[in-house]
Amino acid sequence: LHYPSMDLIDFILISTIAGIISNLIMLPITMLISFKSFEHGWDPDNITSPIIAAFGDLFTLPAIIASIFILTALNINFILKDAVLAIILVAVLISFVYCYRMSDETKTILKQSTPILLLCSFLGGSAGGILNSSVETLLTNPSLLTLLPLFSGESGSLISILGARLSSGLHSGLIEPLKLPKDNTIHNFIICFILAIVVYPFIGIIAEGSSYLFGTIGVGFDKIIEISTLSGLILATIMVILVYYVSITSYNHNLDPDNIVIPISTSITDSISSLILISVSLFILGVLF
Repeated sequence: LHYPSMDLIDFILISTIAGIISNLIMLPITMLISFKSFEHGWDPDNITSPIIAAFGDLFTLPAIIASIFILTALNINFILKDAVLAIILVAVLISFVYCYRMSDETKTILKQSTPILLLCSFLGGSAGGILNSSVETLLTNPSLLTLLPLFSGESGSLISILGARLSSGLHSGLIEPLKLPKDNTIHNFIICFILAIVVYPFIGIIAEGSSYLFGTIGVGFDKIIEISTLSGLILATIMVILVYYVSITSYNHNLDPDNIVIPISTSITDSISSLILISVSLFILGVLF
């Protein structure tokens, strides 16, 4: 897209350091939530997955900022950056081969997860490109800038709940992998839309309220609620169909839904949610102003 940017090596180092920081934080949190969920009998589809996803969203940006500060503080020259990058690539390759040969279970996880995560990375980059192209609109409307991560995070949680419920229903026999959704599938779709109607106006109120709290000019409660709700309903309409077919495709090919359905659905949600929110914002603000 021809935007000014830093070196590719800097991107790789920042991404790697941020990933290490995020994993050091998220692994114990994920284990704790999973164990507590099992102890208290919480529904993993409706409670555990969205809580873990919310914590992931919470620590992503701080981890990236921390990695930038670390790289800046070290003041590494170009030659040393190349050496560090080479060490990272060798370590990744050795770790991948070691885990691949460790057991059949880890081999299956790597075979299913690696291409999916690469696809998800591409989709995430697409979402970043969309945001970069609309940075002027976001900076001139602070409440939209506040709404964006809320909208993306809540959309990811909402769709991950749907994906988990559909996968559980398929594997338990409650949902049949039909070409056209019926019965329990429609019931899950309705639940998703009810949650959307409740959640999206609320996050719009939070975004506009935070703008008033910090003394910045927002777009108004009526407009932000309209933007958030309309964007959310459009997104939900697209994603319920997409997640359904991803779920039945995964089921028909005997793939682990934990490795396929949730990563794909949340990544697609991230990229599409940014595009939909910005498009709806431009449309509504352009018409009403």
